[in-house]
Amino acid sequence: FVSRMLMLPFVAGIFWLTYLIARSVCGSLVGALSVLLLSTMIMFWEKSLEVRPDVPMTFFWLLALHALVASRHRGELAAYIRSGMCLALSMLFLPKCIFGYFALVIGICVLGRFKSQWPWRQLVMFHLGILIPTVVFVIWMLVRGSLYDFWCTTILLNAQMGADLRYPILVKYLTQSLIQNQLFWVAMIPGVLLLIGSRNVSADQKTILVFSLCGLLVGLWFNPAPNRQYYLLFIPIVSIGTSFFGVVVLAAVFRWRRIAGVLLGGVVVLFMLLPLRHLKEQYADRNTVQLEVIRYVLERTGPADAVFDCWTGLYLFRPNASYYHFLNWDLIEVLDNQALRDVLLEDLADESCRVVIRDRHHQFLHPDVRRVIAECFVPSPEFKYILFRDGDFDLNHNGRP
Repeated sequence: FVSRMLMLPFVAGIFWLTYLIARSVCGSLVGALSVLLLSTMIMFWEKSLEVRPDVPMTFFWLLALHALVASRHRGELAAYIRSGMCLALSMLFLPKCIFGYFALVIGICVLGRFKSQWPWRQLVMFHLGILIPTVVFVIWMLVRGSLYDFWCTTILLNAQMGADLRYPILVKYLTQSLIQNQLFWVAMIPGVLLLIGSRNVSADQKTILVFSLCGLLVGLWFNPAPNRQYYLLFIPIVSIGTSFFGVVVLAAVFRWRRIAGVLLGGVVVLFMLLPLRHLKEQYADRNTVQLEVIRYVLERTGPADAVFDCWTGLYLFRPNASYYHFLNWDLIEVLDNQALRDVLLEDLADESCRVVIRDRHHQFLHPDVRRVIAECFVPSPEFKYILFRDGDFDLNHNGRP
């Protein structure tokens, strides 16, 4: 609960920055409607209220975008430094924001070509801003002796992930979100096209905004497993385009006939409220069992007792017996099977490894690893997928002394 509360300021910041960016580009009315639309986006609520690095990543990405959009008329070089620093912080929370970096760099270059000059100073200031937090982070990693581990687990392993499920995952979540939020997605493309063609919007601002949206959409496609949380980066920008479309259409209809505008406005409100029925389903899906299992493991282990877990995360507050904090089938497929077998057998043989949490990913482990788990660990009476080292647990539900 404390961790979720820590997410709320970032969520509030995302709403506020969405309003500020939309107001800078299209005016206060579009800004207000953008926030309203975003607040009815089920996919956004699902993932922004979870404890994920995606949430602060999105917050700092929008800060980087706002620094450029809000200062385009003034041409401040300091804005490029601020934008670069915020973008670096976003990428340090999760490197997937690298696609936002490419989008902004291309957008800045395109703006320079429109003015028949390369924006060398802007690019230098932008990258200087990126370097400041990045260098501090690298020095911190070097002092801790963790730079190789960071590079290996965050960059190299992810770069080797297979993309077999990319298309099915994209179709699944886009279809699901389209059913939940029809207005949001249907009006996106005409909204962006209207934004591009509008004479009331600064060319500089809409160039940055549209290139950002396109770059993040490309990044979604390149991601091997584009799950719902990967949409957080561009959903606020989509809400701005959709809101712009709504405001333009409603204004045109009102000029034509007021009663028709009122009726159309009622339809828009209806389609904005319809997704809220899905929030009830979210509240009905409780995490009571997860919390019960976490407490169950905590009460029967000590702070130094390690837990071998592939994917569940139910060993929270206890050290993981494995070097890898998750071992799903994607990662198992990437790693050397024999080397992984040897390491995991050593981990399981260590006396500090007292618990194994078994899930669907265990079937992909080496047969020798599964055999050792079956021979040395016994299922607990309450949860058959929670296994304790043989001799550490009895039918009286007493953990190791």
